[in-house]
Amino acid sequence: MNIKEFITCKLKNNRSYHVLYPGNMENIDFVAMFFDDAFPHIYNRNGTIDFVGKLKKNERDGMSSEMMELTMDHEKNLAYMNQPFDWSQKEITPEIEHLINTEATLELCHRDFLGYAVMTKENLFYLLLKWAELRDKKDPYILIYLDDKDWYDSTSFGSKELMNMFLAEHGQQEENERRIKAESKSTFR
Repeated sequence: MNIKEFITCKLKNNRSYHVLYPGNMENIDFVAMFFDDAFPHIYNRNGTIDFVGKLKKNERDGMSSEMMELTMDHEKNLAYMNQPFDWSQKEITPEIEHLINTEATLELCHRDFLGYAVMTKENLFYLLLKWAELRDKKDPYILIYLDDKDWYDSTSFGSKELMNMFLAEHGQQEENERRIKAESKSTFR
């Protein structure tokens, strides 16, 4: 397995994980933002297993949090993670304004008006359950990554060194070194 993209999350105050953003807004950034902003609401309020069960039964079409939206496309078996607003300053045509007013999130994503990450529903269910397991474990680092088969996964590490070894073993040594330098200059979000 080779890693195509990754983001690091660090446990803060032994309570929640905060994402260390590289700031390039790749697809994986939307996945990380979802787990940083929306996942704590799922984990703490209804429980992850209950939430996944409702998504599987099509009892829920997604969710919104302060910074992120999860929208299910049941017809195509896909899950979209996006911000509920667009930071890009793209032109809002009358047609786009209508889609915004009617909250047609999927169509806004399909038209590339909103930045987003997309994955299969199966991948989303797996990732949600995996994150619940990793949060319970409380290792200081969680890595979110996209592998060479376009599957999002996550794993936790007891130390930064172990995480760096994992990244080196899966073809991300140079990128990780670049991010370590950038991380020393960045802040937690």
